[in-house]
Amino acid sequence: MWLSSRRLAIEMGLSTSAVRRHLRRLEQCGLIRLTSRYSTEGARMTNKITML
Repeated sequence: MWLSSRRLAIEMGLSTSAVRRHLRRLEQCGLIRLTSRYSTEGARMTNKITML
């Protein structure tokens, strides 16, 4: 299951922009990797978050 930034925000009690900002910072620090995902029809899906 992949969580959206909206769902993470709800679970963590943060705004979606704060969640995205924190995810970008974790990626910049080399702690996670964000990978874009698309459906077979080409529709954008939630990012895959890999812990490094």
